[in-house]
Amino acid sequence: VNKLKPHLKMAENRLSILNSKKTNLIKTQKRDIAALLRDGKEEKARIRVEHLIRLDFTIEAYELVGLLCELLHERCALVASEKECPPDMREALCTLIWASRRCEVPELKEVAIQLELKYGEAFAEAARTNACECVNARVVHKLGVAPPSAHLVVEYLKAIAAEHGVDW
Repeated sequence: VNKLKPHLKMAENRLSILNSKKTNLIKTQKRDIAALLRDGKEEKARIRVEHLIRLDFTIEAYELVGLLCELLHERCALVASEKECPPDMREALCTLIWASRRCEVPELKEVAIQLELKYGEAFAEAARTNACECVNARVVHKLGVAPPSAHLVVEYLKAIAAEHGVDW
């Protein structure tokens, strides 16, 4: 627990910083996509929008993971006192372990290591592979590798065009 708490706080801070960077990147990319639409380069705009959607999804996932870090930080005493994973913390712990390999946050990897030491390799492996299906479904979807639907791409393009006054 002594090692877990500071890593959770640092992971929370790093996630917040990454979200700020990605939010700024999205603003820039929206302007670029609007320019592409204005110039009639729709196919290139579609490809760029897919990346923008991925960034949006990543931001949403990082916000959720940050909240789970905060939750675990608050309940560290409970986790320390229980030999087995508390049922009401299972989803949060599994999600943090699962996300540790999909987020660019070294502190989260350290949190996953600490949780594996606490609950064992079998628990950690089940969480990493989501074999137990206890990882938060929204985080799985947002950090997944599936491309966004064509409908979502078009909706983003419409919104960007409207936001930047492009007739598309």
